[in-house]
Amino acid sequence: MDYSSILEIEKSHFSDVHSQFDTFLNILKSKDNVSNEVLNSIIILNKKFQELNSDLEDINYLLQKSEKKKTKKMKKTIENYEKNNQVIKSLLPYIIYYRYNLN
Repeated sequence: MDYSSILEIEKSHFSDVHSQFDTFLNILKSKDNVSNEVLNSIIILNKKFQELNSDLEDINYLLQKSEKKKTKKMKKTIENYEKNNQVIKSLLPYIIYYRYNLN
């Protein structure tokens, strides 16, 4: 598989998701009320979007980090990503301890 086919596959996937999301929004706008089941599904969808966004940030970081010529924006993105990771790693023991105490 060559690089251009990867780009086309990614574009196609995003286009499909975008189309489905537009359809979802249009249907949701037309409703006066939705069930709890639908609300729960929307919450799950939002969580998955957050996960997807995080995964994309990770991939973008890896791609930008390996770039030889970095723009100012890329440098700032890389710096912020690394600082965020450092904070998460430093707080992880406290998070685990807190979670352990909840039981």
